[in-house]
Amino acid sequence: PFDTVKVRVQIAEAGVYNGYADCATKLFKKEGITGFYRGIAAPTIGAGAENAVCFAGYGCGLRLYDWVHNTNSAKDPIPQQTIFAGLSLIHISEPTRLLSISYAVFCLKKKKRHI
Repeated sequence: PFDTVKVRVQIAEAGVYNGYADCATKLFKKEGITGFYRGIAAPTIGAGAENAVCFAGYGCGLRLYDWVHNTNSAKDPIPQQTIFAGLSLIHISEPTRLLSISYAVFCLKKKKRHI
């Protein structure tokens, strides 16, 4: 819900909203409570994909460590598996965040031109 309000304020033409509270009030009056959850499917699916990649990376790190050191680290996880999980996740999460931030900056620049 907070992200919905933030995005609407970012992409709205200058003067449409007088801040986040104004946007939330107008959104609730116009679309009801369901308006806050519009478009939530894409981030939810994206978060699921990120978690799947993170756990897969962790599992691969576990197996790789066991293979290299001939151990069974599933009983005693070590930081290397966590690092492997993070490195596998960063290839998906960071480009997505970069696109999101770039779009927000584009909208802000567009707003400034109209002021």
